[in-house]
Amino acid sequence: MSTRSGSWVTAAFFWLLGPLVIVFCLGGGILGVGPAWRAQFGEGTTGTFTADRTECRKGCLIYGDFVSADGGVSRSDVLLLDGPERMDPGATEPAKYTGGESSVYSTSGGASWLWVLGMALVGAVVAVGWLAFGISWLRARRRRSA
Repeated sequence: MSTRSGSWVTAAFFWLLGPLVIVFCLGGGILGVGPAWRAQFGEGTTGTFTADRTECRKGCLIYGDFVSADGGVSRSDVLLLDGPERMDPGATEPAKYTGGESSVYSTSGGASWLWVLGMALVGAVVAVGWLAFGISWLRARRRRSA
């Protein structure tokens, strides 16, 4: 591979993949950190999650419906986080709704808040690195063209 094609591949990788990682990790982390943090510290609306389906690949994801204890909050087709590995359709689990639109958290607790926080931190580090490298690249390019 020549230097010219190597720099093109590096630039394409950097300019295309960098923003995707930033949007996915930082965006997803920021959106998820609040609900996960509230669940970790026992905040939220308590209710019951009823399993509807389980999708297993390398791990299992359990989807179903959530209804608060007072009946005031209901969410359908949400993901149960920090719950058991598997649930049969119709099985129930105590859960908390903490504001996320697509998930609820088992009251048994778990480490999903660490995953979401880690994802946000990775996105922030990649964003800082991407900006620093981009500024450096632009300055070097201006010096070469001057």
